[in-house]
Amino acid sequence: MLFTILRFATWSWMKLQKVYHVCCKQRQGYILVTETPKDIPLIIHNVIRTRENGERDDKYFISWVNQENTTTFEELFQHVMPPWLMISKDGEDYTEKLHPYVAKGNFIQTRFLNWRFGEGEWKILNTKTFEEELFPSEGIIIK
Repeated sequence: MLFTILRFATWSWMKLQKVYHVCCKQRQGYILVTETPKDIPLIIHNVIRTRENGERDDKYFISWVNQENTTTFEELFQHVMPPWLMISKDGEDYTEKLHPYVAKGNFIQTRFLNWRFGEGEWKILNTKTFEEELFPSEGIIIK
């Protein structure tokens, strides 16, 4: 008798877990929020990914009008190394603020940085020489 009750309780618990997982748990997916600045020819997509466990991640997909970016949403969330050790504007560290923009295929230019974070003198700490240098005028493509 005790064994039957225990089996029934286990079976019920397993069924409840299955029902919760199917209907109550947040599903994995993407939300897309688009922003188009007036001053520069680009479209910025804020891609918000919801994981199976309900956690959310944000990345930005930068699409310049005259340059094609074929990165998929999955590739956007793959880990890539930033092309700088540190990036700063007028001596203030912006490395952490730029982290959501460090994604495969994004093309970072000074005019984007000035529009998004304000005008200033942008510098990076080079990953190879460990020297501080001006942000490249031709921009940087994240690979």
